[in-house]
Parts: sequence; C-alpha cells; structure tokens
Amino acid sequence: MHSTDSDAELIAAHTGMLHEAVDYLRRMPRHPMTSAMIAKIEAHLEAPRAVAAARIAEAQAATAIALQSRARGAGWFTADGRPELVAELVGNRLRISSPAAADCDVDAWQAYSTNLAAALAKGVDIDLHRLADGANVGTGADQ
Repeated sequence: MHSTDSDAELIAAHTGMLHEAVDYLRRMPRHPMTSAMIAKIEAHLEAPRAVAAARIAEAQAATAIALQSRARGAGWFTADGRPELVAELVGNRLRISSPAAADCDVDAWQAYSTNLAAALAKGVDIDLHRLADGANVGTGADQ
C-alpha cells in the first residue's frame, strides 16, 4: 500500500500533537503517572518506526511540492475558446478532463459527445508545458 499526501499530513499532525502533549505534561506538577506518560510518549516518538514514519512524511511532503512545481499541462480548445480537453501531468500521473462536457446542456450533449469521440478516435495531440508558464495549445479547429 502506497502512502498519500494525506498520509504524510496525518503523520505530521499526529507527531506534532504528541510533542505538544509531552510539552504540556512537563509543565504539570511532578507525579509518577505523569512522568510515566511522558516517558511512554517519548519512547514512542523515538521508536524506529515512529522516526521512520516522520521522515517518510517529510519526504512525501517535499516530493509533493517538487512534483507540483514541475507539473505540466495544456488544453485543447474549441474555436470559441471553450476547453474541450485539459491534460495535466504531475509526476507519473496524467489527468485528462473535459470541462466543456460539464457545461454542456442536455440538448447539446449528443452532438458534443459525438464530436469529442470522433476526435479521440483519430487521436488528439496536446503539447504539454509547465503549468507555471500558463501555456495552452491547440484548438478544435487546428486538430
């Protein structure tokens, strides 16, 4: 099972909460049960699995930021400027969506889906550019 960004955030949040709990318990009056709980939490935080999980969470967060900064994408637009297809590549994951399909009313849906299916059957070339560049290429008329 692969961890996700939300796993990394969850691990970081839990680790941070445990550190806050230890800080709080240290400010309390000394008591054998309080001292035992501090030791138990610190042992957990220092355990190899907990340390590894925290490092993995940090690495995943850094990787997600790096991948997002290298994200590539582009669109294929109709002659009137509506996005027919939008492609976004982040790391090894390609997401293709059709915003125009979401905006299509029931009456126009049949014609739209027929045209889009015909274009996809022929193949649609979309040159990807860094999303930070804001480049969009291709129009339905050009393809």
